[in-house]
Amino acid sequence: MFIRAEGLIDGRQLSVPKSYFPSFENASQSDLQNYELSGKGIGIHWDSLDEDLYVPNLLMQDTSVSDEKKRA
Repeated sequence: MFIRAEGLIDGRQLSVPKSYFPSFENASQSDLQNYELSGKGIGIHWDSLDEDLYVPNLLMQDTSVSDEKKRA
């Protein structure tokens, strides 16, 4: 399962494995699709999940997952 964000300021679309983000593990597809771009596309916000992701980190493949999670 992937998290997808469309409509970034430069037209790119992001697709990131849902497993990278523990807070999304139990999220419904409806919750995942209900996001807002913030800061002129620099962030992605899911109000119902109380989650924010920083787009530049995603583009650099930095998901900020702890080493513990990576080993799991």
